[in-house]
Amino acid sequence: MALPNLEARRQETLAERLIDIVIPSARMPELTSILEASGLERNWSFVIDPQASVRVLAPIEHVEDLIDETERVFLGAEPFWIVVTSAEACVPKAAEAEESVSGIVRPEARASSRLSRQELYDDLAEAGRIDRIFLITVVLSTIVAAIGLLKDSGAIIIGAMVIAPLLGPNMLLAFATTLGDSKMGWRALRANGVGFLVAVAVAVPIAWISPLDMQGDEVLARAQVDGGDFVLALASGVAGALAYTTGLASSLVGVMVAVAILPPAVCSAMLLANGCFDDSLAAALLLAVNVVCVNLGSVLTFFWRGVRPRSWWAADRSRRSTRLALCLWIFLAAILAVLVIVTIS
Repeated sequence: MALPNLEARRQETLAERLIDIVIPSARMPELTSILEASGLERNWSFVIDPQASVRVLAPIEHVEDLIDETERVFLGAEPFWIVVTSAEACVPKAAEAEESVSGIVRPEARASSRLSRQELYDDLAEAGRIDRIFLITVVLSTIVAAIGLLKDSGAIIIGAMVIAPLLGPNMLLAFATTLGDSKMGWRALRANGVGFLVAVAVAVPIAWISPLDMQGDEVLARAQVDGGDFVLALASGVAGALAYTTGLASSLVGVMVAVAILPPAVCSAMLLANGCFDDSLAAALLLAVNVVCVNLGSVLTFFWRGVRPRSWWAADRSRRSTRLALCLWIFLAAILAVLVIVTIS
């Protein structure tokens, strides 16, 4: 008997969502009109005055537009809330929604099977939170990376990469930039800043206690940068954003291992503590390349995947924010490229 393809199964579960909508029962006709316009025929309503509960089975590409339209009509109503959950199985399988020009779903949204903006908010919101768990994971990742450098063990350093506490805040920064959400962006920057400071504060004392072997392969690998590091970090940023927008969190493990953010920071701090200023600067340069290119690749991918705010004025602000961010990241990448060329020569 053949084993099931788990990744294919995961793709199937992502195809549909169960959307629970609670509204005042007197306004049921308005919601019925929205559902009819969207072509979502699989829905069930339960009316218990003074509220009505409607459950809708929707393809993933319809979710964002349905939520936006429902929120536009019912925002401020009491009661009103929407809950979205994954539909793990459906028997019989829901037929693919017929494409129609009159539906509320945008053609580009139908073509992209990505998570809705609301689901991405929930998935990434935790990444900017500075709490006990975040600080503990930064400390643990720093300790693991430091031991890996001291033992010159790539396997141990990969363990630090998989913990990857700073990948989430960088993805959140790219997401906030794409939406033009300055509040979320500052949260991401603050989480990144605190994470790096904690990593340095932990790595420096370790270096004082156990000096690094400057000729270790893992140290030397992080004390030099070339063009391949730019391509790797850029590709990893694209892959990370794709993993988030498609809901395939397991793919993030590969991104974490491919482009490390914390290990170069730890290496730079430990080299600095040992008085190796040139090598420390090279490791810091690798860290900067990773951060800049991951954000550049992520912003491009979120924008390409159609991640936009709901309101038109916010969408206009989002476009300006995205253009500004892309110019900034490209400018920084160009400066880093010049520094790398000067360093190599």
